[in-house]
Amino acid sequence: MQFCARAQILSRIGAVLRRFAQKWSAGVLTADALKSYLLDMPSGHIFDLNYGQFAEIYPPGEGDPIARAALQKFAEQCGCDLKNNILEGRYELTRR
Repeated sequence: MQFCARAQILSRIGAVLRRFAQKWSAGVLTADALKSYLLDMPSGHIFDLNYGQFAEIYPPGEGDPIARAALQKFAEQCGCDLKNNILEGRYELTRR
């Protein structure tokens, strides 16, 4: 990959992260902020959603089948694959 193309990709990722940080300034992750971030992520990029963040968006969080189903539907709406990493206590949302 050429230097110019890499720089453009890094610039885009930086812009996405800045927008995400602005939307998440209160310290609590909202579904709207996460959706905006996920839709802006490049294909193949992974967002780690820890169980605490998951519980903030879909209470009561991990262990609740309704909350898990809601997260799965949310991931599909955002064009992401969802993987539960139980050992690390997080979900991985990978942009398709």
